[in-house]
Amino acid sequence: MYLLYLLRKTSQKYYFFFERVFESALFTQYFPQPGWVEHDANEIWASQLGVAVEAMGKIGATAEDIAAIGITNQRETTILWDKFTGEAVYPAIVWQSSQSQSICEEMISNGYQKLIQEKTGLIINPYFSASKIKFIFDKKPELLEKAKLNVYKNYLISKKVILPETKHKKYS
Repeated sequence: MYLLYLLRKTSQKYYFFFERVFESALFTQYFPQPGWVEHDANEIWASQLGVAVEAMGKIGATAEDIAAIGITNQRETTILWDKFTGEAVYPAIVWQSSQSQSICEEMISNGYQKLIQEKTGLIINPYFSASKIKFIFDKKPELLEKAKLNVYKNYLISKKVILPETKHKKYS
């Protein structure tokens, strides 16, 4: 039995079996404007799966040989996806992207900093997902209308990486 450990960095993934690195792969980063960073959510999943399968092949492991999977990832990279199809409806907005900076500045200037911090313990910052989701809805208003019908889910990158393989079963 093996423990598969997936380390997903902003631009590269690493796969370990018992602390030995077997594979890594780069994936595309998109910079639509200065300070903006996006990823293709489907490319993230495909590269995650592809490199894991390749690494398993190198040691002759099958899915049945994997006792557990540990994942470390970007955490605050945000993907808004259709909960019925599993497809992303907008590119993943990467944790370091500043594309929602003006939304954060507007919230701060309107006096929301104290309220947000009291309720969440967080400061208003484009690092966190709420302003990224608002950015998506501002950019694509038709997505907001579908969101009102509970069509989308916002999952951080870990769920987009693991949910397709687990067939949306619970995990922690």
